[in-house]
Amino acid sequence: VVMTIIVAFILDAFVFRMNYSRKNREPLDDPEDEKGIVFETEVSQTEALQTLDLYKHTLGITNLSSLQDMCVALERSG
Repeated sequence: VVMTIIVAFILDAFVFRMNYSRKNREPLDDPEDEKGIVFETEVSQTEALQTLDLYKHTLGITNLSSLQDMCVALERSG
């Protein structure tokens, strides 16, 4: 568990450094490059709903419209 936390921390710091250096250099001709690094992963409907509940209960965030929209779309699709 400790090793996982350490690796996650190092990866997060590395991604932050890459995004920071991208934002501080001169703008490029490619607007896609300005978005930074994006991680994509597939999640099940159950995982998405659990994440939504976790954020609502622990952080008290009410502005979760994109996550809520995704959960509604997952429910509609089956």
